[in-house]
Amino acid sequence: TDSQNVPALIRLGILAERTATERAGLEDALAHFRQAVELRPNDDEAWRCLASVQQKLGDRDAAQDAALAAFQAARAACLGSLAPSQAASAPSSAACGAAPCSCRGSASAALTGAT
Repeated sequence: TDSQNVPALIRLGILAERTATERAGLEDALAHFRQAVELRPNDDEAWRCLASVQQKLGDRDAAQDAALAAFQAARAACLGSLAPSQAASAPSSAACGAAPCSCRGSASAALTGAT
């Protein structure tokens, strides 16, 4: 299915982001990450990476929205793996050790308003 392509789209986006020497390269990365979140809207890594590129492109509002979506997706995945009694008492900041990606710091910065 198309959602099986999401890890490849994320890798392509990360590669485009890392090798970008101008805005066009970041726009390529942005396109890959947008496609990834369309195909799998609950993928926190895709949202984190999208937030990172949006932040680099200067679209702070969109970066904050994507960073919040990343947090919510990670939290939902975490709570989904807990027993109902554990989920009810989980702190609102629980992210349960979501897998890191090269985009994690920038997404956190976008969410907190840091540059």
